[in-house]
Amino acid sequence: MSEPSSQDRAAKGLRHDFCENDPEKVPMSDERTKAAIADHDRALARDGRVCPYRSCPCCHGVPKRFARNGTRERVFLVLTEEMVCRTTGHLARWKCPLCKKTFTVYPDFALPYKRYTRQEIIGLCERYLNLEWTTYRDAVSDNGMPLFYPEKEADPSWWKNASEDEVDPDTDAPALSHTALYRWLTTLASLDCVNPTSTETLPSAGPVSPNKFRSEERRQILEACLKLLRGDSS
Repeated sequence: MSEPSSQDRAAKGLRHDFCENDPEKVPMSDERTKAAIADHDRALARDGRVCPYRSCPCCHGVPKRFARNGTRERVFLVLTEEMVCRTTGHLARWKCPLCKKTFTVYPDFALPYKRYTRQEIIGLCERYLNLEWTTYRDAVSDNGMPLFYPEKEADPSWWKNASEDEVDPDTDAPALSHTALYRWLTTLASLDCVNPTSTETLPSAGPVSPNKFRSEERRQILEACLKLLRGDSS
């Protein structure tokens, strides 16, 4: 059996995050997320010479070993104290000796191509799907206020021109864009559950509120996302 892709791996564990969140509140991280990122960096420095994959996600071959191809820095964004805060971490890169391609190993808190951690993405998607009349803008705001980035950054270029950001028209300050949530839902719907955990005690995903979509395509995307988050394997 071929090794799961990075997106397949990202799908694992989503049900656990989904069940722990309170959809009435904006999901705010505590220090556990930052601690997990710091612990991962220390683990890479200490014993990050063995790739956790058995087969190559690019060619699906099974070499004797993968060659470490360095690390790359990643900016991670977490929600805390009604703000978007930035922290940095590192992701391991590996090279397959069979196909000569390199790939990235994503830890549990990271999703491919996303700066926000998995906890934030899952929490906001859950909030939108569970609350019938919540709009995309409502879901990424706290009591009507946008989730702002820190105003005084030494290097503001990290958020400029990023697809997850927008400038609040009232304050001219950078904030999380509601369009990011739209794309996150689409991304989650495309993930495949790998060996999903037992869901005997969980309800079926069920229909999504008709207030959430205007097309059949979007309905299918939202229901697929809800099914994934609830771990429904039916």
